[in-house]
Amino acid sequence: MAELTAGHRAPDLKITGLDGQEFDLQSFKGQPVLLNFFKSTCPWCQVEMPRLAKVFSHLKTMGIDVPVQGVVVGSDTPESAIRFAQNANLTIPLAVDADKTARVNFGLVRVPTLVLVDV
Repeated sequence: MAELTAGHRAPDLKITGLDGQEFDLQSFKGQPVLLNFFKSTCPWCQVEMPRLAKVFSHLKTMGIDVPVQGVVVGSDTPESAIRFAQNANLTIPLAVDADKTARVNFGLVRVPTLVLVDV
């Protein structure tokens, strides 16, 4: 995939969350969605994810509800992602990109990578 640029359509993203719920980016048509691609072993991600969760939790209390989806990339398994989420007290929904489709389609080079999409 080529580099993502403003004004171009984001790749489709359908992925099953750790909670068993299906996440389909296209179902958020007409609203912004924040995608956070990360690895549980990444030191930057370990700091960023809990802070990100707090920010979006605070925004929600103010009536600003921007959907956030964490996408675990790399060698993480559902078990390691769950352990990370529990240790960090994350409330953001997470999914593991087991087949690396999201990683390829979004042209990820490094983590963490935040992508704000207006579907």
